[in-house]
Amino acid sequence: MSASSQNSTDHSGMLRKLMAVAALGLLVAGCASQPRQGPSMEGDAVDTARAKAESRYLDVVARVGLADDERAIADLEAFAARHPEFAAPWVSIAGIHEANGRFDASVDAVERALEIRPDYAPALSLLGIRHRRAGRFVEAESAYRSALDADATYALAHYNLAVLLDLYRGRPAEAVVHYRRYIELADEPDPRVARWVRDIERRHALAASGTGEEG
Repeated sequence: MSASSQNSTDHSGMLRKLMAVAALGLLVAGCASQPRQGPSMEGDAVDTARAKAESRYLDVVARVGLADDERAIADLEAFAARHPEFAAPWVSIAGIHEANGRFDASVDAVERALEIRPDYAPALSLLGIRHRRAGRFVEAESAYRSALDADATYALAHYNLAVLLDLYRGRPAEAVVHYRRYIELADEPDPRVARWVRDIERRHALAASGTGEEG
């Protein structure tokens, strides 16, 4: 295998990334409301209200890293109650629960996000993580691919799919494609991933040459 037992993002790192993508998702895709069809005073008012909501959410996200987890969840749930059209807060809540091993609560939060936005890539990627940890690898792959169907530029879904294909599905050549896309798309890609790609390609070259692994 190209990755060690440390292949998955550590809990705190995963949480930070989930918070970031949830905030981004709110800004670009995490709202269930329909786009307006043309300019109007009502449409301008909707845009202004949405911009204010987005600003408030980013403030909440900024505070989460400074607060204890229970306070962070309370702040996010309060925002979600005021703005039920946004899926992003539920993904952030799911990430906190996941990082603390509260897996049932994480699933509940992911389901809330998907009720609001069925094609929300961060929620679908988290759903894939849950399936993988439960040993449901086919379902995990389906969830990750659904996330990429929804947003082909979502780096974490490429990472998660690559790890699944590499370590759990026995398809390292396919994994390389997604490892490379993760490296291209991530703002700060995990430096281990480039080493995993080199290791897979080295093993592939050895197999093609017929020499096998060096002992």
